[in-house]
Amino acid sequence: MNQYAGGHGSAASEGQKGGYGRQYMHQYADRYMKQYASAYQKYFQQYVGGQRQPAAEAKEEKAAHEEAARKAEAAGEVAGQPRGAAAAEEERAEHKAEDAREEAAGKAEAAEDAAEPALLARGGPAAAAAPLVLASASNGTQLEREAEGAVRQLDALEQDLRRSERSTGALQRAAAADADALVDEQQRALGSVLSAFRNCSGRPKACEERAREAAEQLRRQGEQSLRDAERGAREAARQAAQRGQAAVRRMAEDARRRADALARAGGGSREMADLADHLSRHAEDTASRAERHVEKLARMREDIFHHQCKRAEGRLEREVRLPEGLTSEQPSGPAAGAEGDAAADPSLLLARAPVQEQPVAKPEEKRPAAKPEEKR
Repeated sequence: MNQYAGGHGSAASEGQKGGYGRQYMHQYADRYMKQYASAYQKYFQQYVGGQRQPAAEAKEEKAAHEEAARKAEAAGEVAGQPRGAAAAEEERAEHKAEDAREEAAGKAEAAEDAAEPALLARGGPAAAAAPLVLASASNGTQLEREAEGAVRQLDALEQDLRRSERSTGALQRAAAADADALVDEQQRALGSVLSAFRNCSGRPKACEERAREAAEQLRRQGEQSLRDAERGAREAARQAAQRGQAAVRRMAEDARRRADALARAGGGSREMADLADHLSRHAEDTASRAERHVEKLARMREDIFHHQCKRAEGRLEREVRLPEGLTSEQPSGPAAGAEGDAAADPSLLLARAPVQEQPVAKPEEKRPAAKPEEKR
């Protein structure tokens, strides 16, 4: 069987029972998180209020170092300082900026691999670092601007999540590619089975039986792989939804805290209190809608992957199968007589049975022709 399965279903793989499902679970959960849940990361990175992107910070830092280096170089020339010292300072600044860029890229890559929103990766909203309790009335304008900005960002996130519910083409293509990849893998293994059958030196019928058993095993493995992939995608969708909803709640909490700070900074102003209450309630309502969108997106992705797995199971049944009359593809030795043909195909024996009975019945019908002997 190992010969025909080309290594699939061998003793080595049998020893992996128990870990076989987990292998696919982790493999496809990781792939799902990278492909699908990264959409949340894109939204949250875009709409987190007041956060400075690491790349932007590194760029500004580099510009500041370059400006400082130019000033140091000019000061060195005036004071008689050699140009080499200024050049060294500029080089150090460049190295420092480069290190900052590499660190930012590493953080971005780690966040993408984990498919975790930047909001969660940083441990909380940027609003936590902003002064939320400001007693001075002079800060009221700034607090109002920040509170309204946080609510607008939450609105934009909710609208993007809503639009993504209507854009399922990319999800369909990604899920179809994952499911088809599993079928293609089993098809390649089936090619090895056919090759081994054609080179089989045993009896043709025995060779065909072993080849068909190997093909059946490939189909079973493919079906199990699809089930494991679907289970992994479902789990990954649940995790992505939980992280997305947690990020939405943190953004809403950020907006409410800013609104509360605005109300306190109003010094008892009815107008300021009403504005703060309106912003807080609006943030809460928007967050509730956004959480529902996140949940709906997760269910959509589960349904899409389930549909594609069912379609792939149909491909397995149709395509991972040996053709009929496989024995005829292999030389069967010297030509056999009629009896040998009948043994190879029982239907031939049934077709010839009536023809063999006719010669026995015809002599019995001619017995009345013996009457002329009675005239003696």
